[in-house]
Amino acid sequence: MQVRGSGGTLMSGPTEVMMRMIAQGAQPVQLRTKHDVPRQNLDRKVRVLAVVHGWMPVLAAGSERMLQHMLDALPKDEFEVAVLSLGFGEDRHVPQYEYQGLPVYMGYDPPFAPDIIVTHHGPGARVVQALSQDYPEARIVAVYHNERYDIADIEALNAELEIFNTNWVAGRILRPGAAGWDGLTPGKVVVHPPLEFERHTVDETGSAVTLVNLQENKGVRVFQELALRMPDVRFLGVEGTHGTQEKPRIPNVEYMPVTQDMRDVWRKTRIALMPSGYESYGMVAAEAQVNGIPVIANPTPGLGECLGHAGIFIPRANIDDYERTVRLLLEDRTHYQERSDMARLRGLELEAQTKRELARFVDEMRNLA
Repeated sequence: MQVRGSGGTLMSGPTEVMMRMIAQGAQPVQLRTKHDVPRQNLDRKVRVLAVVHGWMPVLAAGSERMLQHMLDALPKDEFEVAVLSLGFGEDRHVPQYEYQGLPVYMGYDPPFAPDIIVTHHGPGARVVQALSQDYPEARIVAVYHNERYDIADIEALNAELEIFNTNWVAGRILRPGAAGWDGLTPGKVVVHPPLEFERHTVDETGSAVTLVNLQENKGVRVFQELALRMPDVRFLGVEGTHGTQEKPRIPNVEYMPVTQDMRDVWRKTRIALMPSGYESYGMVAAEAQVNGIPVIANPTPGLGECLGHAGIFIPRANIDDYERTVRLLLEDRTHYQERSDMARLRGLELEAQTKRELARFVDEMRNLA
C-alpha cells in the first residue's frame, strides 16, 4: 500500500502500518470519485460500517453520541450496522466488543464488505479514503461536527451524503462568507445532535450548579470562580473524556467521574453552566433542557442554535452577571419555575426536530442503497 506524507514523499509498506500513518495525517495516493447514482436493488439488508477514530465507552464525546443515535435510528430489518474503531484513546486492545447493541471491531479491517460507510472527523475520513479503494462500490456518508478541524480531509471524500450538525456549520462550510445556508443543496442535510427523551430524562432533578467537562474551553475557570464566590451553594463538576481536567479542592464542589449515563448528572443538577469558548452545538445544553434545567451559556453560534429562546446568554468573561443570575435562579422560586418551563418547552421542540431529522436521515440512507 502507498501513501503520501505531509511533505509529499511517496511511501509504501504493510497495510496496517500505512493505515496508521493515514489515520495520523498521511494521505492515500488516490482520492475517491463520487458515484453519480445510488446503488439499487440490493435485495438484502444494507451493510453499514461506521469508521471512527475511537468509540464508547472510552471515547464518549458529543460527536460519538450523535453518531450512535443516528446508527440506532436505522431499522434493524433493513440495515446491518457495525462500528470499526481505530482505537484512539483506548488503554487496552480488544479485537471486538459490543456497546449498547452495536458490534464494535478494533483496528483497520472491516468485518464485512460495506454497502455504505459512515465516518466523521479527520482520522476516520482519511482511513475511509483508503478503504474506498478496496470497496469502490461503497457509498460514503460524511458527518461534520464543526467547521474548524480536518474539513479538507472530509470534503476530499466526495461523499454521496454529507450531514451537518447545525445550520450554522453547514453555512460556514457550504456558503463561506454568505449570511447562511439555504438548505437546498442535494445530498447535504442538517441533522442536529439527536435528542431522545428516554435516554436523557429523569423523574427528579437535584440542587447543584453543574459544569460538564472540567477543561478550559468549557469554562472551568468560570465554574471555579463561582464556587469560590458562593461557598453556600453546592457545585458539581463532571469529568469529560477530552481535554485537561482541572479538579482543585474546593469545599463546596463535588467531582463526578465520566459517566456513560448523563441521567446520573441531571438527578443532581438544578442549574447547568455552559460558559464554553467554543461549541458547535452543545448537546449537554439540550439534555439539560428536556429536564427543565435552566442553562446559562456563553453566546456561541452553536449554543444559540441549541438553546434558542430558552437560553440565558452571558459572555463568559462577565462572571459578575453569572453570579447574579445563579443567585436569582436559586433564590427566586417563581423566576426559576418560569425559566424551567421555558427550558422544558425548548426540549419538546428539540425532540420534535430530532424525529423529523432522523426520519430524513433514514430516507437518505435508503436512497443510497
